[in-house]
Amino acid sequence: MTTTTKIFSGDETILFEETTESENRPKRVKKGSASESVSNLLIFLAVVLALAPLVLGQRLPLILGDVMREGSTMLDQVVTFVSGLAR
Repeated sequence: MTTTTKIFSGDETILFEETTESENRPKRVKKGSASESVSNLLIFLAVVLALAPLVLGQRLPLILGDVMREGSTMLDQVVTFVSGLAR
């Protein structure tokens, strides 16, 4: 908080400004900055997902088929690993 004091001296006006300690303290970071970042990331991903069919066009089914095949292979490997741990 800044306090301004005016002193009249003849033909001149002198201004004195005094600051309190609260202005000298470092500013605190907003607590919601992490949630804002996550929200912005989700919005970005939604836009990218919405534009994917337009950008990829005819290649989209081929890419999705390959992703599904790779995902099923990885899932099978994880199941084999976990069942090996259970023995």
